[in-house]
Amino acid sequence: MSGLLERRPGLLVLVDPSRTTPAQAAEVARAAREAGAAGIMIGSSFDGTQDTERVARAIREAASGLPLALFPGSALQLTAEVDLVLFLSLVSGRNAQYLIEEHVRAVPFLTRHPVATLSTGYILVDGGRVTSVEAVSQNPRLSSRGTGSHAVRGRRDQERGPGPGGAGGGSGLRGCRDRARGARGVGRRLAGTGPGGRRVTPAEQARAGLTALATLAARVGDEQAETIAAIADTYVAALRSGGTLFFAGNGGSAADAQHLATEYVVRYQSNRPALRAVALTTDSSLLTACANDMGFDEVFARQVEALARAGDVLSLHSTSGESPNVIRAAQAAKGRGVTVVGFVGHSGGRLKDLTDVVLVVPSDDTARIQEIHLAIEHVICEIVEERLAK
Repeated sequence: MSGLLERRPGLLVLVDPSRTTPAQAAEVARAAREAGAAGIMIGSSFDGTQDTERVARAIREAASGLPLALFPGSALQLTAEVDLVLFLSLVSGRNAQYLIEEHVRAVPFLTRHPVATLSTGYILVDGGRVTSVEAVSQNPRLSSRGTGSHAVRGRRDQERGPGPGGAGGGSGLRGCRDRARGARGVGRRLAGTGPGGRRVTPAEQARAGLTALATLAARVGDEQAETIAAIADTYVAALRSGGTLFFAGNGGSAADAQHLATEYVVRYQSNRPALRAVALTTDSSLLTACANDMGFDEVFARQVEALARAGDVLSLHSTSGESPNVIRAAQAAKGRGVTVVGFVGHSGGRLKDLTDVVLVVPSDDTARIQEIHLAIEHVICEIVEERLAK
């Protein structure tokens, strides 16, 4: 931290580990050092559990001595490969979850983490479009004047410290540690409140949640339209050659597997011949027998070994990309010449490296990831129907 302060005032270069490979990060770090940057800041609002550490290590190796600070999207992003962890508080927000509740939950992780922590207040300034962070945090659209007043208020709250007048997240690590006892009660009391303790209405919560979902969907559409088209091409090629689409996943993703197989076998939006599709999540006798005799990790792989052949497609849905039975299914498919398509979230997990085509939803919210997965699969189904009708 002292090395960073000695370089002030200065410019910090931001590296997003969910969008930057270690090699790219190393190149940015070398360029930043040559340009005289004060340091590197790594992190994002979205989870990147594995990528964060790899990218941080690459930056350190490429530009040793250049201070490296982390702003974690969640405790899962904590890594010892940085010099400083920023303990963030959105002082311009109105959602109590991001003013105090998440900070109280983070304290046990930060107190055990070997890297120093710095309490940091930040403000979202109106950039002309609604972002998911802005919607979820209920952040007001700040003008330059409003930004200044929020900055002054945040500074005063930090100086005031913990207590009745403090602003929660802005009052520092020690204050949050003192309040860790009874954190669940604190979260329940504050959730759903607005400025001055005003209760946020269900309609406002609905508006914010749907705005955040729409923003995430728009981002995925902007960044991954070509990937979506490539998955549609993969499905069309398999079906035209007499292949079968297999779908699998766990929990909500298992329900999606059944849903999607049905769309292809029966119909989606047009009357047409049935298309070959199977959900590997529906045969309770097979699933329980395999789980009992061979272990739950094998429930999908065993079906792939029995049913799938070269030219087929296995579409795997996993919000984490780390589910052992999904990983085993991908491995079994690769061994049989079956094309593997992955629908994942977070940083993609191990599944990302086992796929032929992968779509990663940049979020750590399981519900939002699954909603985007299903919406995209519906778009793909529409494309497939139109292509096969020609």
